[in-house]
Amino acid sequence: MLDYVMPGMGGAEVAREITAIDPNLPIVLSTGHAALRALRAAAGESATVLEKPFTLDELDELLRERLAEARKARAS
Repeated sequence: MLDYVMPGMGGAEVAREITAIDPNLPIVLSTGHAALRALRAAAGESATVLEKPFTLDELDELLRERLAEARKARAS
């Protein structure tokens, strides 16, 4: 889970670095920015974008889904 705006290296840049190491690792970016299309393009197709504000229940559900998808991908 990364925030899109971080000091130093932004969340999209971290996501690309992580994906280069392990393309099956789930990545969730949170953002309050309106430019979602640009964010998705910068982060790559494997990243999921969660728009702020979000509830803990929404975060929990999304993280569980992404982790389940990653487990399935690793098993195949």
